[in-house]
Amino acid sequence: MTKKKERESKKGKSLKSRDLFSNLAGMISENQQSDSSSISDVDKQPASPKYSIKNKTPSPEKKSTNSPKISEQKDSRKPEETKKIWKVSEVLSGLNQVIKENFRTLWIEGELINVARRRGIYYYSLKENDNLIRCISFRNSFRATFEPEDGIQVRVRGYLRIYEPTGSLSLNVNLMERAGRGSLAQALEILTNKLRKEGLFNKEHKKPIPDFPKNVGVVTSPEGAALRDFIKIARQRFSSSLIISPAIVQGEKAPDQIRKAIARLDKMKKVDLIVVTRGGGSFEDLFCFNNEKVVRAVFSCKTPIISAIGHETDTVLTDHAADLRLATPTEAAEHVFKEKIYLKQQVTGLKQQLLHLMRNNLDTRQRRLQLLKSQIHDPELILNKKYRELDYLNNQLQRSFVNLLNQKKTEFNYFRDKLLQYNVEKVITTGDRKLEDLKRRMVEEMETVLGSNREKLKLHRFTLAALSPDSVLKRGYALVTDKKGKILLKSKEATGGDQLNVRLAEGSLEVEVK
Repeated sequence: MTKKKERESKKGKSLKSRDLFSNLAGMISENQQSDSSSISDVDKQPASPKYSIKNKTPSPEKKSTNSPKISEQKDSRKPEETKKIWKVSEVLSGLNQVIKENFRTLWIEGELINVARRRGIYYYSLKENDNLIRCISFRNSFRATFEPEDGIQVRVRGYLRIYEPTGSLSLNVNLMERAGRGSLAQALEILTNKLRKEGLFNKEHKKPIPDFPKNVGVVTSPEGAALRDFIKIARQRFSSSLIISPAIVQGEKAPDQIRKAIARLDKMKKVDLIVVTRGGGSFEDLFCFNNEKVVRAVFSCKTPIISAIGHETDTVLTDHAADLRLATPTEAAEHVFKEKIYLKQQVTGLKQQLLHLMRNNLDTRQRRLQLLKSQIHDPELILNKKYRELDYLNNQLQRSFVNLLNQKKTEFNYFRDKLLQYNVEKVITTGDRKLEDLKRRMVEEMETVLGSNREKLKLHRFTLAALSPDSVLKRGYALVTDKKGKILLKSKEATGGDQLNVRLAEGSLEVEVK
């Protein structure tokens, strides 16, 4: 079957969540109606019918809610034997069995919502209008060409299961793709924008490609025509050592093998250049080179890397992440392995350039030598001139030293005479008399201030005693307070029955207002 027919077959078998639930609800409803039409009528029936499911696979192409065909078989049991009480675990286990037999593998289409990822497991729901089904995808068995996000219309493949501890129905999804035409292109556009924002395609990250690599690593299929063309051109031209790191370059397993093949070569210190290549193919055939892990492996490769995928018009994400993109495997081989004639021409050209530079350099140095010779005089004349200059500087130094010494002697004599004019003992005696006078005056002023402050203190003490509450109480007055200690100033503040405290000059009284 061709890939186009396979895709059409997938689309034909795809169920929408509303159709799936309708079919499942119809099956359970008919089973329930047949097993027990009514609890009240159970004793009137001779026996409960048994059911066997005829069509184990619902037809996804007919989007109808018809339940599977069910055939009735008469049971000769007594009425009281048909009334069976089911356990919860039996019901859930039975439902799981029905689902396993009738919904083994499903393609379901819907909108992704509530997408969450925890410990490598995706939890999300598929929504269609008001219908919803919970889904789960495990890391080891889940495949998708894009990162699941809310709001994306997808088509998923999986199987239904009831998680018996909670009784919840979920779809275990192992494959997810975008719904509708151009799903791969849409996934590619999303990944391209994501990697471009991260800077994986920026020019500043590109490493220079060596002109004459000694050891070239090639990542491609060992059985492909790309490798044969590569080896053929390498033999015809200035050959380098080839190290083949094999990997399949098409299919589901290709991204992981390509990534590992690049890593193997990158670990080899002797490899100077890596070429990732394959021949032409369809968009889907080349899609493994748009895989995020492969692109990141190309970007993080420490060895310079060339991407040469497909034909002239084919472009994949590894082309943008690599240090150099070449259109075809043949063009890559021609770029890596230089022609012998081309190399000879380059050597001849470099030789001529070297000779020209040597002649120019030699002429320049000869002209400079002649100029230096013309500037050189008789060494004896130069030496005599330097001797005369030395004698002159020596005389200058001696005169400067004598002048400086005389100047310092004059300054010393001046300051010595100035110092002798002052009588140190007289200055000290005068200072002592002034100090004693200041001490006497300070003591007198302190005694005056202290006497004044003592008089003020006596006056304040007398005034304070006169204003003291104790002095007022001694004149026959009393201080009345309530239970809370509040001073009463007016008779209105007390009512009959209040307990009051009356403080006198000596002691206090507890009184009651009447």
